[in-house]
Amino acid sequence: MAFKSQKKQNIERKEMDTKFKKMLIEAEKIRAICRRNGDISPHKKYMRNMTKYGVEKGFLAGSESEEYLGQAAEMAACILEVIYKEEIGSILNFSPERKRNIMKSAQEKAEARFKSIIECGC
Repeated sequence: MAFKSQKKQNIERKEMDTKFKKMLIEAEKIRAICRRNGDISPHKKYMRNMTKYGVEKGFLAGSESEEYLGQAAEMAACILEVIYKEEIGSILNFSPERKRNIMKSAQEKAEARFKSIIECGC
């Protein structure tokens, strides 16, 4: 029962957890390295650990928490920058709407790419 109340409390918080914020800053640094190297793997590995921390703390319980939006937008930004060569920059101070737009853009581009692969058989 304490876990449910912790989830609710974390969803209702307005400010991001300090450790989670530091992890997002580190993820942005790793994303820059990935962009230079053209390899998304280091970011994927780091985000896996960050997601594990967020789930354990109950921060990712709701799709409107600062942690959820930050984490999802960071992953989407990496996809857009490394694979699609877009320039996103730091997502930390973006509005929730801007973070959702980044996530939507990455999803749409990935779906279109998948569809073109299926259609051409390449």
